[in-house]
Amino acid sequence: MELREYIELLLKRKELAALTFVAIFLCVLIYSLTSPPVYEATAKLLISKTGGSMNTLLDKTSAMSALLQGSSGIETHVELIKDRPVINEVIKLLDLRNKKGELIDPESLLGSVRVIPLRDTDIIQVKVQSSNAEQAALIANSICERYVAWSQEMNQAEARSVKQFIEEQVNSTKATLTKVEDALLKYRTKSGAIEISSEIQAKINKLADLEI
Repeated sequence: MELREYIELLLKRKELAALTFVAIFLCVLIYSLTSPPVYEATAKLLISKTGGSMNTLLDKTSAMSALLQGSSGIETHVELIKDRPVINEVIKLLDLRNKKGELIDPESLLGSVRVIPLRDTDIIQVKVQSSNAEQAALIANSICERYVAWSQEMNQAEARSVKQFIEEQVNSTKATLTKVEDALLKYRTKSGAIEISSEIQAKINKLADLEI
């Protein structure tokens, strides 16, 4: 059937076409007037890279730090923001419940949340939609705040782990140094030697440096 035939058919049934158009328009209008408005709130996170000797040490020893660096770092932050620890904390903090009075599950909240990295920047947008404007803003801000707190907790845990590793190394070095000093003292006492070789002295100095 050609275009002209379609037009002729439409003209013959213009009353039906007009009624159909009016019916569709009324349905859309009624839905728009009766459906609750949907508000969207946006919060932003700046992902910064800090320097310092401790951060350098963490970068070398922490799998978490390595994970959050490189070209996929921002995408990793995006996924972590949407992860259960952060979302569950937000649900509990804001006491978000369903119609049955139960705390909502993370998937229900994530259905209204979008986490978007801004292109060529270190900024991440957290967008939340809700029929309540105040609640949308509260959820968006809470997600960002809880993620910052969670990140700090992870960094502190990493710092404690590094500190424990260093303390173990120091204790081990002290034990080695004590053994060497005891052996040297016994050697001096037994042989009556006053001076020690430069090689032994170098080893003792090295162990002392390690202890420091």
